[in-house]
Amino acid sequence: MNIQVYTKPGCTYCDQAKDLLTKCNLQYEEFVVGIHITKEELIEHLKRNVKTVPQIVIDKEVIGGFNHLKEYLLDQGYVNFKGEIIADKERETIQSNS
Repeated sequence: MNIQVYTKPGCTYCDQAKDLLTKCNLQYEEFVVGIHITKEELIEHLKRNVKTVPQIVIDKEVIGGFNHLKEYLLDQGYVNFKGEIIADKERETIQSNS
Protein backbone atom coordinates (compact mmCIF):
# COMPACT_ATOMS: atom_id res chain seq x y z
CA MET A 1 0.00 0.00 0.00
CA ASN A 2 1.44 3.38 -1.02
CA ILE A 3 0.25 6.15 1.31
CA GLN A 4 1.04 9.85 0.98
CA VAL A 5 0.00 12.30 3.69
CA TYR A 6 0.09 16.03 2.94
CA THR A 7 0.31 18.05 6.15
CA LYS A 8 1.28 21.39 7.65
CA PRO A 9 3.01 22.11 10.98
CA GLY A 10 0.75 22.53 14.00
CA CYS A 11 -2.23 20.80 12.38
CA THR A 12 -4.11 18.65 14.91
CA TYR A 13 -5.96 16.62 12.26
CA CYS A 14 -2.65 15.97 10.46
CA ASP A 15 -1.16 14.62 13.68
CA GLN A 16 -4.25 12.47 14.29
CA ALA A 17 -4.12 11.05 10.75
CA LYS A 18 -0.43 10.14 11.09
CA ASP A 19 -1.06 8.63 14.52
CA LEU A 20 -3.96 6.53 13.21
CA LEU A 21 -1.90 5.24 10.29
CA THR A 22 0.95 4.37 12.65
CA LYS A 23 -1.38 2.53 15.05
CA CYS A 24 -2.72 0.54 12.07
CA ASN A 25 0.90 -0.39 11.19
CA LEU A 26 0.59 1.40 7.85
CA GLN A 27 3.69 3.14 6.56
CA TYR A 28 3.25 6.49 4.88
CA GLU A 29 5.29 9.22 3.27
CA GLU A 30 4.69 12.72 4.63
CA PHE A 31 4.88 15.89 2.55
CA VAL A 32 4.71 19.19 4.42
CA VAL A 33 2.93 21.94 2.49
CA GLY A 34 5.23 24.95 2.34
CA ILE A 35 8.38 22.84 2.75
CA HIS A 36 8.21 19.79 0.46
CA ILE A 37 5.41 21.02 -1.80
CA THR A 38 3.61 24.30 -2.43
CA LYS A 39 -0.14 24.66 -2.07
CA GLU A 40 -0.36 25.19 -5.83
CA GLU A 41 1.63 22.00 -6.51
CA LEU A 42 -0.64 20.08 -4.11
CA ILE A 43 -3.76 21.29 -5.94
CA GLU A 44 -2.19 20.33 -9.27
CA HIS A 45 -1.08 16.92 -7.95
CA LEU A 46 -4.50 16.07 -6.45
CA LYS A 47 -6.38 17.56 -9.42
CA ARG A 48 -8.81 19.28 -7.07
CA ASN A 49 -8.93 22.59 -5.23
CA VAL A 50 -8.27 21.56 -1.64
CA LYS A 51 -8.33 24.11 1.16
CA THR A 52 -7.53 21.93 4.16
CA VAL A 53 -4.96 19.44 5.34
CA PRO A 54 -4.33 16.67 5.87
CA GLN A 55 -4.89 15.32 2.41
CA ILE A 56 -4.35 11.57 2.18
CA VAL A 57 -3.66 9.63 -1.02
CA ILE A 58 -3.65 5.82 -0.95
CA ASP A 59 -2.50 3.91 -4.02
CA LYS A 60 -3.04 7.04 -6.17
CA GLU A 61 -6.64 7.42 -4.92
CA VAL A 62 -7.35 10.72 -3.19
CA ILE A 63 -9.00 9.72 0.10
CA GLY A 64 -9.37 13.25 1.48
CA GLY A 65 -8.97 14.46 5.04
CA PHE A 66 -8.85 12.81 8.45
CA ASN A 67 -12.54 11.85 8.61
CA HIS A 68 -12.34 10.35 5.12
CA LEU A 69 -9.27 8.38 6.25
CA LYS A 70 -11.26 6.95 9.18
CA GLU A 71 -14.06 5.91 6.81
CA TYR A 72 -11.54 4.32 4.43
CA LEU A 73 -9.87 2.38 7.26
CA LEU A 74 -13.29 1.23 8.50
CA ASP A 75 -14.14 -0.05 5.02
CA GLN A 76 -10.76 -1.80 4.81
CA GLY A 77 -11.17 -3.45 8.24
CA TYR A 78 -8.40 -1.56 10.06
CA VAL A 79 -10.75 0.10 12.57
CA ASN A 80 -14.21 -0.70 13.88
CA PHE A 81 -17.21 1.63 13.77
CA LYS A 82 -16.01 3.25 17.04
CA GLY A 83 -12.65 4.04 15.44
CA GLU A 84 -10.83 1.45 17.53
CA ILE A 85 -7.90 -0.35 15.92
CA ILE A 86 -8.59 -3.93 14.82
CA ALA A 87 -5.69 -6.30 15.46
CA ASP A 88 -4.09 -7.99 12.42
CA LYS A 89 -5.38 -11.48 13.37
CA GLU A 90 -8.90 -10.22 14.01
CA ARG A 91 -8.86 -8.34 10.68
CA GLU A 92 -7.73 -11.52 8.86
CA THR A 93 -10.64 -13.42 10.44
CA ILE A 94 -13.14 -10.72 9.46
CA GLN A 95 -11.84 -10.60 5.88
CA SER A 96 -11.87 -14.38 5.48
CA ASN A 97 -15.50 -14.50 6.65
CA SER A 98 -16.56 -11.86 4.09
